[in-house]
Amino acid sequence: STQSTGTLPSAAPITVTVSNGARQPVSPLIYGGNFASLDQINSVKYTLTRWGGNAVTRYSYMVDAANHASDWYFEDIANTVADVSKLPDGSQSYTFVKEALSTNTKMLLTTPTIGWRPFDRTTRCGFSVAKYGAQQKADPYNADCGNGLKPDGTAITGNDPADTSIPTGPEYNVEWIKYLDKTFGVGAVRNFQLDNEPALWHETHRDVHPNPLTYDELWNRTLVYGGALKTAFPDSLIFGPISWGWCAYMYSAADGCTDGSDRKAHDDLPIIQWLIQQNANNKKATGQKILDVIDVHFYPQAPGVTSTNEDPLTALLRLRSPRSLWDKNYADESWIGSPIYILQRINDWISTISPGDLKISVSEYNYGDDTIITAALAQVETFGIFAEQNVTFAARWVAPTSGSIAEDPFKLYLNYDGKGSSISGDLIGSSVTDTEIVSSHTYINDQTKTLYVVIVNKVSSGTVPVTIDMSRIALSGQVTYYSFSKGQHIHQSGSGSVSNGVFVYQSPSWSATLAVVNFS
Repeated sequence: STQSTGTLPSAAPITVTVSNGARQPVSPLIYGGNFASLDQINSVKYTLTRWGGNAVTRYSYMVDAANHASDWYFEDIANTVADVSKLPDGSQSYTFVKEALSTNTKMLLTTPTIGWRPFDRTTRCGFSVAKYGAQQKADPYNADCGNGLKPDGTAITGNDPADTSIPTGPEYNVEWIKYLDKTFGVGAVRNFQLDNEPALWHETHRDVHPNPLTYDELWNRTLVYGGALKTAFPDSLIFGPISWGWCAYMYSAADGCTDGSDRKAHDDLPIIQWLIQQNANNKKATGQKILDVIDVHFYPQAPGVTSTNEDPLTALLRLRSPRSLWDKNYADESWIGSPIYILQRINDWISTISPGDLKISVSEYNYGDDTIITAALAQVETFGIFAEQNVTFAARWVAPTSGSIAEDPFKLYLNYDGKGSSISGDLIGSSVTDTEIVSSHTYINDQTKTLYVVIVNKVSSGTVPVTIDMSRIALSGQVTYYSFSKGQHIHQSGSGSVSNGVFVYQSPSWSATLAVVNFS
């Protein structure tokens, strides 16, 4: 397929042709959010919730405190708890697990591997102004906590990690999970991520990890921390390397974002491919598989995509950006400038090195503000891509604001009628005459004889007549439509009949529609 430049697609008739080919199972755990609250889970029916982000890299479950790193002046900050004397009961992580279990929602839990955690619940500064001198910025509420940059913008170096933190080994994570097992029942949590975006530690957590991550350090920490969890909890799934984006998919932080000496010393392989190879070699040598799931983050880098901007060209760029998940012919329209196709790459690497032995997770991704319709439409399309690319786990950063249009893509899949009805069954192939105008993913439940056709209209003005040809599946049936669009939340938007295997839907501009077909 070709790449758009600056031209806006206009409304024109489209045909979606549904195949009757192979059925592909869809993981129910791709409809997740980071830090989904109890109310959000009950309303939207998220299937997965994740405990993650920069602040959990140096989280101490015993005292319920974390260092907030470069997100907030490298400060140790304690979470608010009802009764400090009962900790770790009542901690933020305790509540996270308790709420997820109460709704039978699966969890991803980030376990620290950086090797440092706060002493206690006292607020401490990674770069104290009193100790290290004047700095470019300081916490407006705590003037002694600087941002680690001198007034001229150069980085303060040689600071003492012990100002905020104590060394922490893999046994601490094992103790944490044993505590959760004792508190909530054995096996309460078994999906463990090995930290968060370690390729950025030399920036986000440079007060304790100033040196950029290398190939060898990534594997050694995977082996030591992942191995400890696997040995203690053989039924666990271990996730890594939790890569932040393109540079961390392909290179080590030590090489910057180039094919440098570190990569050349490791068979000149992209770092994730090399990690998959190490994991396979280790399994062959020792019988123990450390990594079960290859986990990446995906934040489109093209200008304006993750912003609040929705001018027509930015909106179209946003709607094209999911192609960087899979399309080998789509050069990413950012500083990257070349095809990313990260999920397809990982699938290719797995099938070559460890066929059938690894799953895929996208534990953070985002297409822009919760109020933006085109971000919601990109989200709908992404669910279809996750299904096509055999993704097992996915969680948006963060779970959308309650009541926002960003919730509607999840509701389209998980609770489209407000009564708990969800898309079920397998992905089935379909083709679209012009994906610049409309994209579509189709699912079939052969047991209930239900076809689900998801239609995303990318045109900013004008109605698009969409003909759905399902004649290879059935010639007759009843259709009910559920839609959301700009300024209008998901609602039943009509009904109709299948005639000679065909039905036509008038798709509103910038909308997502689910056609639920009961066929005979």
